Amino acid sequence: MRITSAISIAALTAATALSSSASAATLATATTALNIRSGPGPQYGIIGVINERSHARMLGCIQDSLWCQVDYHGKQGWAYSKYMTTQ
Repeated sequence: MRITSAISIAALTAATALSSSASAATLATATTALNIRSGPGPQYGIIGVINERSHARMLGCIQDSLWCQVDYHGKQGWAYSKYMTTQ
């Protein structure tokens, strides 16, 4: 029971870490070729690339961070928002 509670608390914490914009996707444009990573940081592996001037859906960003969850042609991962502009 204790392990289940810890897992539930961890899942809740991760879900609430995304800003309120997570509920509504935003269209974003990459200002340069931009890596999509498996997690929110440069230590995570590259799983794709958003081409320069291409559009991706920004699903939400971690509060007080520049890392955002994105969807680019069906590939979901994390991108550094400093290299993206929003509509």
